[in-house]
Amino acid sequence: MELVITAMTKVGNSVCLAGINLADYSWVRPTWTYSGGAWPGITYFQSDTIIKVGDVIRLKQPWRRPIPPHTEDVLTPAFTRVGALDDWDFRFVLRQAVDYQALDEVMSGEGQRSLCLIQPAQLEVLYADPENPASTRLGFWLDDRHYNNITRKPGFPCTDLRWRAFRRQYGRDIDIYQHDELFLAIGLTRPYNRVCSPMVVSVITFPSFRFTLDPSNL
Repeated sequence: MELVITAMTKVGNSVCLAGINLADYSWVRPTWTYSGGAWPGITYFQSDTIIKVGDVIRLKQPWRRPIPPHTEDVLTPAFTRVGALDDWDFRFVLRQAVDYQALDEVMSGEGQRSLCLIQPAQLEVLYADPENPASTRLGFWLDDRHYNNITRKPGFPCTDLRWRAFRRQYGRDIDIYQHDELFLAIGLTRPYNRVCSPMVVSVITFPSFRFTLDPSNL
């Protein structure tokens, strides 16, 4: 099974990865066989090479573990990097994977999906603490509907490691209006008090925003 890495988020001291299956454009969340959860680091096994969005990886001995709503989980003891998609090919794959019909199911936290990809009409930063790169909360518009997740703070938590790295490096959020195409990946947390909450797990822009990912400071 080969997939292109599409989302990278931090889970405790580990990293959660998700990608698009290049065979059928479905979501896959590689899950470490030895822990049943996220990956222990952000580099490839026995290598200093950092895993990046856009990398193509091949899973070793993949075994599906479809426990709703996280039906995209695939257990694997390891994976290898087999290449990377250029912007043209990556855009093509993302366009095939866009699925607006799955959005409300994912947002509910009670369906058969925990990941979906959309192209919002507008993306907005609803909250950000200048002192905390992990604090950004985003909202978006799709058609005439505003998704803003009003809780104690407005917006959905942005757990995208690349967005956080950009904020840490430049001290501000990404200028989301300086790109000609934008994709948003929505994902669910693992259950907490039996509730799975939505979050923005990846923001992908073309042209890509520039940042430096520091493995020692995620």
